[in-house]
Amino acid sequence: MKLQSKSNESCSVGVNFCIVHLGPAAGKLKYTLLDKRDISLFREFHFEPFVEIDKNGEGAVLYAYAYPVSRGRHTGKYVHELLW
Repeated sequence: MKLQSKSNESCSVGVNFCIVHLGPAAGKLKYTLLDKRDISLFREFHFEPFVEIDKNGEGAVLYAYAYPVSRGRHTGKYVHELLW
């Protein structure tokens, strides 16, 4: 996902979260929910989906991955680690 204008955020009055488009992963578009207090991260970080496949064949786990736009991908973290 590329950092774009506010049109990529879906916030409504009285709603406590926003939908952020992450991009395609495993052949489908992926989204995540962010609390309104955390939406400022959208302007500072680049968000991507990340699929981790179990080596034993027991499925896969999908994560949201974020890294600072100014510093590059090698400085990224999982979104759940960034928020907590």
